[in-house]
Amino acid sequence: MLVCTALSIQLTSRRAYPKDSKSISIQLKVSDSDGLHQVLLFTGGVFNLKACHGLNGEQDAVVEFDYDGRIPSNDETSLSNPLVHQIYVKAVDTGGNVASLSFNLWEVSPQHIATIEGHTDQIRSVAFSPDGTLLASGWGEIKLWDVMTRANIFTIKTMDL
Repeated sequence: MLVCTALSIQLTSRRAYPKDSKSISIQLKVSDSDGLHQVLLFTGGVFNLKACHGLNGEQDAVVEFDYDGRIPSNDETSLSNPLVHQIYVKAVDTGGNVASLSFNLWEVSPQHIATIEGHTDQIRSVAFSPDGTLLASGWGEIKLWDVMTRANIFTIKTMDL
């Protein structure tokens, strides 16, 4: 009988970090019904292995990496240089199956006022209404936000247009 496994990786920590941070925690929830072997963290591209966690066959685990912003192939990097850090994660189960996840970490400006969460994909554009009461954000999925309450009041996928 062939059994399909569902190897999955989910980022559970924030993607933004305060200016002048020396390190940040990257937390991931990983799972696989066959058991997990290891989780690898790469920075600045898939050839820059930063850290590895062994998992000894656990089916569900929360893995935490302490990230200082340094990219192994570039000693000049830190959390403030560059302002956006590309992170690539691979999870390997005990059967050799691989799942991957990529995301960016970025520095939050000292002028940061609020964080509005709810997008599942990249945000490439934002725009305020002329009176400043509404904010539109997104790319493939556009969300309309009430600025005062920070509530999502409308969502449309561009393919719906």
